[in-house]
Amino acid sequence: PALSHLDELKRLQSSGIIRQYGVEDYSSGMLEQILAALPVVTVQQEINLIIRPSAASISLCEQHGCKFVAYGVLLGGLLSDRYLGARRPVPDSDHSKQRDYLDSIDQWGDWEGFQKMLEALAVVARRHNATISQVALSYTLDLPYMLGAIIGMRLGESDHSDENIRALQLKLTDKDKDDMVLAIGNGRYMGDGLSRT
Repeated sequence: PALSHLDELKRLQSSGIIRQYGVEDYSSGMLEQILAALPVVTVQQEINLIIRPSAASISLCEQHGCKFVAYGVLLGGLLSDRYLGARRPVPDSDHSKQRDYLDSIDQWGDWEGFQKMLEALAVVARRHNATISQVALSYTLDLPYMLGAIIGMRLGESDHSDENIRALQLKLTDKDKDDMVLAIGNGRYMGDGLSRT
């Protein structure tokens, strides 16, 4: 999509109006096209414990010096203690985005497998007196190609900002990471996010 406006994008950058470019939900093929035409510093896409950028996208970013910014890092709150042992939620109009994250879980595996992963994450979390969300966020941010993450919140209903900040201070051990990889491996690997846009 950006390539159709390439001349204008280059003009805006050369005039100083735009300093740097980022893209969202680009497959590795789309990323290769845009990187050949423009310097891109960030790629925003769904990245979490079950969805990662493809090896091709990671390689392209390494070659061009761009980093990833994750959204959906907590699967809309599903990667949390709240859903450990819980039945699969039925999203209502207030949780419409949750449908997308449940679809991600279905493409990765199923709710039962997701519950097993949450159980393993809870074990890791207990080692650090932390929450499932904290270890999931810490693990994702520690991936070598990550720049940061966008953590959503429902205004007036919940505020997990202190909990999220504590996740930045969490230092997962090699054993923690190995245990998490084993739990994640119960489902199918999904690369390049789901590119829903």
